[in-house]
Amino acid sequence: MLGKRGWRRPKPRAKLRPLRPRAIRRARLSERQLAQWFSLLVDMLKVGFPLRRALSFAKVIMPKQAPVIDYVATNLSQGISFATAVRPWVTADQAVQLQLAERHGELTQALGELSTYLTLRTKEKQKLRALLQYPLLLLALLVGLGVVLRLYVYPELQSWQAWQLPAGLVMALQ
Repeated sequence: MLGKRGWRRPKPRAKLRPLRPRAIRRARLSERQLAQWFSLLVDMLKVGFPLRRALSFAKVIMPKQAPVIDYVATNLSQGISFATAVRPWVTADQAVQLQLAERHGELTQALGELSTYLTLRTKEKQKLRALLQYPLLLLALLVGLGVVLRLYVYPELQSWQAWQLPAGLVMALQ
């Protein structure tokens, strides 16, 4: 206790991903789309295009992600770093990696590594889903079999048990 004030409430933990601005709140990127976008940026940067030109080209190639790319391009024109601009779509660890790479002039390499990582992660998720389908199918069949037994077979067995043969017939069969 802290005197008259009572117990102190714990401070809320900071969220790992900041809220997106209202203009792009609905714009979402899947891991696959993010990997494709980063891969395209890496290819463009390796050829020698500046980052802003690469973003405008990416907007043409990927029209569904145009709001996201516009948001990043606008932030870059305002002087905000690339890592900060893409922060709403990447995890905190990935944003720190991009920020460090940008400071040390290795943004192209970091984007390439991040693109490879996201692609592998997407493939692993697909493999895991495929592997989980068979056990889930077996579990569903087992539950279905249990329901059929419970609803149809067990009542029939109970009715057979209730029906009894005459005592004389039982002696004759033995």
